[in-house]
Amino acid sequence: MNGIRSDCVAVIVAFLLIGTAALGADTKAGKAPKVNNDGPRVGVMSITGPSAGTLRERGIAPVISLFGWQSETEFHTASGLRGNSSLILLVAGLDQGVAIPSASWLVGLRRANGWEFGIGPNASLAGLGLVLAYGKTRAFGELKIPLDFAVTLADRGLRLSLLSGFNTRS
Repeated sequence: MNGIRSDCVAVIVAFLLIGTAALGADTKAGKAPKVNNDGPRVGVMSITGPSAGTLRERGIAPVISLFGWQSETEFHTASGLRGNSSLILLVAGLDQGVAIPSASWLVGLRRANGWEFGIGPNASLAGLGLVLAYGKTRAFGELKIPLDFAVTLADRGLRLSLLSGFNTRS
């Protein structure tokens, strides 16, 4: 168990270093108007470890669909670096006739060019975990399309997710 936890700590540290290096440090002060970026999400998740075995025993493949909603508040600065807080509610497995709910709360940063990084807790029927997410949001006028890769670290195995959707500014 200690080996798994030290591996998780190493993954978290590496993810934080890569995420902050990619985002770059910018310390210019500026006002931070709030922007709400809410929208639907769709994606796919691959489940590893003991959780995958439990799913297989129940006749469910460990690669499952994701559908849900992301509610995000973004805080803009004059420098272009933006902070954000997201609540992501998902249901996994509808493609296989099951509904596995989950909720994640991510706190992160986004550059003006759309590259983003976030970290936070996850709660699902598979247990509690820590989510590390990295991706890019492309803007098409007021419509924004994110593409994010996330790793959820948990005692019962990793959950790897690819999630997209759209946001409209409000």
